[in-house]
Amino acid sequence: MAKKGQVAFGLLPRLLIAIILISFIPLIGGGIFYYLNIQKLSKISINEMNKEIRVASEKIIKEKAKGVAKELSIYFKTYPYIEIKFNQIKDNEEIKKIAIQKVGETGYTAVHDIKGICYFHVNPKIVGFDLHKLASKLPAFWKILEKSLKGPADGFYKWKDADGKIRDKYMACVPVKGTPLVVAATTYLDEFYKPIYDIKKKVNLLQAHLIRYFLIVFAITILFVIIFGVLFATNVSRPIFHLADVADKISMGDLEAKIDVKSSDEIGIFAEALIRMQASLKAAIKRLKGR
Repeated sequence: MAKKGQVAFGLLPRLLIAIILISFIPLIGGGIFYYLNIQKLSKISINEMNKEIRVASEKIIKEKAKGVAKELSIYFKTYPYIEIKFNQIKDNEEIKKIAIQKVGETGYTAVHDIKGICYFHVNPKIVGFDLHKLASKLPAFWKILEKSLKGPADGFYKWKDADGKIRDKYMACVPVKGTPLVVAATTYLDEFYKPIYDIKKKVNLLQAHLIRYFLIVFAITILFVIIFGVLFATNVSRPIFHLADVADKISMGDLEAKIDVKSSDEIGIFAEALIRMQASLKAAIKRLKGR
């Protein structure tokens, strides 16, 4: 008799592997495609938001510089007798109040003249300082400032904090009409990008949840596919093993072996052929005995 243990790699494992592969390849492919598209979409969205926030932050800072410059211009027109010289106005509290204003949460406005001398600044140590001296130390900052000595200027630069941390800043410079003064409005960009950082965290969290959800669905699907695959493969292979056993019995002379296969597919056709062969052998043996 044929033994199932003699089959090195039989129909059952082959069917099971085929079912698993057919089920998993589209599932894995779809999962990867879905994940990559989510990443791409979130990246595009964040990049677009970065652009919009960058434009909006530039506009806010420029408008602040223009506003302070206009206030100072109006002030000096109101008090034309005030001589606009460093020693004459540096201690004027009214002018200082106009000149130094907050920009957002971390920014401020400052005032220097067309010679590069700082008149008003949040840091008292910089008041009266010749900003030309920063040319070699802060070239990107000086490039904007130097341009402001001749007219409006703006741009981005790196700024080193007291703790050594380097952060991006944006500065807009606007001349005060009718005076040798220039208003500079500057602030750290990360305060404008904070909503983006929050969104990035939420997107990363959402991606982690989606991956976790996909893995759970994937694991459940694996379980169901394996169960279904085993049942299906067993259902297909069982009648084949049964017919093989019957064929062995017939070959050993047991012509009464029962063929218990009720199927209308190829296995059923094979079973009918075996039944006909069994009947033919019975008839042949009967004829031989009758001689």
